[in-house]
Amino acid sequence: MDSIVCAHIYRFAHSQVVKIFFSIYIIVCLLSLTSEFASPSDLLIQSLIDMSIPSLGLSIFSGIYIGTEFRNRTIQNQISHGEKRSSILLMNFLMLIIVFVVLVFIYAFVPAFLFFLKSGNMGILSGYEEYGLWPQYFTRLCIPATLLTVARASGLFIIPFLFKDTVRTILTSIMYSLVVPMLTQSDRFQYPYQYYWPGNIDISIDIAIVAISIIILFIAYYVALAFFKRAQFK
Repeated sequence: MDSIVCAHIYRFAHSQVVKIFFSIYIIVCLLSLTSEFASPSDLLIQSLIDMSIPSLGLSIFSGIYIGTEFRNRTIQNQISHGEKRSSILLMNFLMLIIVFVVLVFIYAFVPAFLFFLKSGNMGILSGYEEYGLWPQYFTRLCIPATLLTVARASGLFIIPFLFKDTVRTILTSIMYSLVVPMLTQSDRFQYPYQYYWPGNIDISIDIAIVAISIIILFIAYYVALAFFKRAQFK
């Protein structure tokens, strides 16, 4: 397992494709519009629950990166050398989740930071001083919102291991990225906006969102594992 982790990290860190991809993605995020939002904090929290751009980004990334791993027979060679399929899948599955979370936070924080530079404040300080703004904001809003977004994107972590090539992975993932946000996107004046003020926050809702999101990710992993164990490699 350690050899898989080290080899995977090395390939990822030294991949020119990864560097080019993140550079282009950051440029796309810099072009995000901020005019419809009253404050940087509004933009930040809304962006955390907007999976459209991050999911499209992951669609391209997973197709290119995982597809290349299959095309170059990297994964096949790991299996032929005795590595467990469950270990290989777990490493790649977690990598896709981490990449998606990074994409989500880049998409949320880059425009919000630019908006902050323009406005001079985050727009959420008033009335929060006695509650401890940032611990409350991140633990009670950002963490559940991010986990919910990751859970909604769980299908994107399965698709690369179903098709095992670049083109079909990208096309299917893009379709998923276009359809799922339309079916699951919360109205911007609903979750999590009604929880802005500490007096309105019910912690049981946050706990439920976190628990359900983690359960969905576990289910997605075992679905991918079921297909991956049965896969025939040429």
